[in-house]
Amino acid sequence: RTRATWSSCVRACAREHSRGASGAHARVCARACLCARVCVCARTCVRTAEAAHAMPSGALSSVLAPWVRYTRHFANGGTPVLGGEQAALAAADAAEEARSAERDGGVLAHDFTRRQAEAQAWRNWDKFYRANEDRFFKDRHYFGEEAPELLGACARAFARGEAVEPRLLECGCGAGNTVYPLLELAAELHPGLPLRVSAFDFAPRAVALVRAKAAAHADGAVDAFVCDLAAGDVGDALPRRVGVGACHAATLVFVLSALAPESMPGAVRAVGACLAPGACVLVRDYAAGDLAEARLAGKGGGDSGSSRKLGERFYRRGDGTRAYFFEEAELVRLFEEHAGLRLVRSAVQARNIENRRMELTMRRRWVQAVFERPRR
Repeated sequence: RTRATWSSCVRACAREHSRGASGAHARVCARACLCARVCVCARTCVRTAEAAHAMPSGALSSVLAPWVRYTRHFANGGTPVLGGEQAALAAADAAEEARSAERDGGVLAHDFTRRQAEAQAWRNWDKFYRANEDRFFKDRHYFGEEAPELLGACARAFARGEAVEPRLLECGCGAGNTVYPLLELAAELHPGLPLRVSAFDFAPRAVALVRAKAAAHADGAVDAFVCDLAAGDVGDALPRRVGVGACHAATLVFVLSALAPESMPGAVRAVGACLAPGACVLVRDYAAGDLAEARLAGKGGGDSGSSRKLGERFYRRGDGTRAYFFEEAELVRLFEEHAGLRLVRSAVQARNIENRRMELTMRRRWVQAVFERPRR
């Protein structure tokens, strides 16, 4: 959805409108308005098209206005308020979108595409962080309310003399949006706690960003390194790097969804091997039925060469990164069976997030679970 796409749609609409073909350009209007939702240059494009076709100022805007309302209603799950020919064409357009999503959502990508997505997983995320650095994700300041057990487990280990320096394992650290809010929270809730963090990611650029921030902490609280949870030797490499049973808490925040389902058991076992008795683990990831899943399922050309679907509830985004959408019971079973952890609590959280600038309401769903390593 770029300015070029929006501009081309508007030009086509203006061309048809200047010819008097009101019905012929209706679908072009709808497609153009979909682009308009994400194009801050929409008004400029409309004025340019009006001038190019010698149309009165505002003439094209008045034609597009009902379709803007239609696409906004449709995106919010509402009922379009249109009349006559527009209503009929809108209904046909919506039906075609539904058929396209149903058709494309069931087509698996080629084996070659799936293998390529696996081989280039770290590279695609590395490109992502090179382009966005630490500007894309917001810092996560909800751990005090969502999972107080995380830092509580570290504080108990320190108080009992089980660890001189309690350690937290941050899996898939990204640009540090979890690491540093946790350190700030630890300083606030547990003053004097000598918390240390082992943070890793399989994107070298992400690790470099965390290390750059770590340089500001003279106490050396953060040890950031590159590690791939999907690697075949991760079951030995990760515990060897941080120590078997050396961690008193761990976080996996939107991490497992970036892995292929067949890699998840090995990744979870590797994390479990690093946990000390009584350790706490927070897992937060995409849930089945999330808005992103519906969008990804509806993209692609309807054949295996262009499908975004890599497997059941497993998709490839436009930038090559991948996303898996979990069922709650599936995630719980994964950690109980492969890491030997005990479930403390789990829930699927749903929230409507409003984008006021675009006048959209996005239905987001994620699953969150807290586990602990039983004391023998």
